[in-house]
Amino acid sequence: MFRRRVTVAVLAAALMVPISALHAMSASAAITGPPRVSIGSGSVVEGQMTRRYIRFTVDLSWPSTSTITVQYATADGSATAGPDYKAHTGTLTFLRGQQAKYAAVLVWPDMTPEGDETFRVDLSSPTNATLGIATGTGTIIDDDPNVGPRVSIGDSAVPEVCAGKRAAAGIVVTMSIIQPSPVVVQVATSDGNALAGSDYVAFSKMLTFTNGQILKEVRIPILPDLVPEGDESFNITVTVVSGPANVRTSKGTGTVTILDCAPPS
Repeated sequence: MFRRRVTVAVLAAALMVPISALHAMSASAAITGPPRVSIGSGSVVEGQMTRRYIRFTVDLSWPSTSTITVQYATADGSATAGPDYKAHTGTLTFLRGQQAKYAAVLVWPDMTPEGDETFRVDLSSPTNATLGIATGTGTIIDDDPNVGPRVSIGDSAVPEVCAGKRAAAGIVVTMSIIQPSPVVVQVATSDGNALAGSDYVAFSKMLTFTNGQILKEVRIPILPDLVPEGDESFNITVTVVSGPANVRTSKGTGTVTILDCAPPS
């Protein structure tokens, strides 16, 4: 990470442009050849009464002038299709210039304490593209039905794009039980080894659960980057601001991992 900052600063000084402008220049650089198609990971709190979903981000590493397709399919891990989640297969189609698609997998509610469980979503058979990160992991976070209403936040792993449009990490905030009155929470990002402004766009927002809502999704823009630097991560925290006195935070901090996109050699 330090090496990248020094390199960008030196280049910016040599070109007599702001560092932010240099990032924009590299992000919009034209790259030829077939892009890589990659899938991220995600998680959601299981819940007790209402089904939820995990939405997996599928990104191209850079824009293409061709139509690209890729197949995807779920596969069991410690979670089993049927009782834990709904098995799903499909084909994603990227039209010219499109870079992001999403595959959503339903997760069934469960009142049995059983620990966290996982399943996979595998990409296969791309056309006009090659496979990058071919497997995403879906984590079903177990919640104890005997501790009262809880607000929790999931995790996400999103493939970084080398050039073109921004990627976005989708984070699910979950209320374990429907509440009779509104619940307001604050969601805010904080740096890890990924930094706001160079790796992602800082985010802070109030969310209100009302009218029987139990699920909210926030999307954090991830900045394009042509510099190989390894995977990086930052945090996103949920805090209860107002609502019934018995509402607490269960899993209060999520981790967003930016899966590095190495540009073509």
